Amino acid sequence: MKPKNTTYAFEIPKLGRGTHRFDFLVEDDFFQRVEEPLVLGGRVQVALSVEKNARLMVMIYRFSGVLRLDCDRCLQTFDMKIDFSKRVVYSFEAYPIGLEEEDVYEISPGQVWFDASTDIYDFLSLAVPMRKVPDDCPSEKCPSEILRYLTEPEIPKSELSEIWNSDATFN
Repeated sequence: MKPKNTTYAFEIPKLGRGTHRFDFLVEDDFFQRVEEPLVLGGRVQVALSVEKNARLMVMIYRFSGVLRLDCDRCLQTFDMKIDFSKRVVYSFEAYPIGLEEEDVYEISPGQVWFDASTDIYDFLSLAVPMRKVPDDCPSEKCPSEILRYLTEPEIPKSELSEIWNSDATFN
């Protein structure tokens, strides 16, 4: 079945045996299609190399660009540079021999279209660190009310203990 959006898709039967290359540009509109996206936007070049033979397709994704994220500390958006590769194996057989040690995904022999957008989104989402804070945070880019809170000295423990040890009674 042909996908609704073929921007990140290709037809499997049209690929002969050998290596094929596809180049995609992932921009803000790609992330806006997802409900509650982890990545707000960005501009990422994706180079996809597909090695196809009769039994399987080995895909190597190469990602290079910038992802736009929300800072977990000050909530400002910031750009995070990325540059990494991922390898995925797709098999036309249910149980490919010799590939037991790798993650292998099955493609039905009759499948015509391969939509790479799911792989692309998954790999980009997995590239986002658990703690999304740029190296320069806090900085002048942070909102002033957050910056005040982040740079305000902590109350010394001795003062805290005085508050809790006071003779005040609470009703």
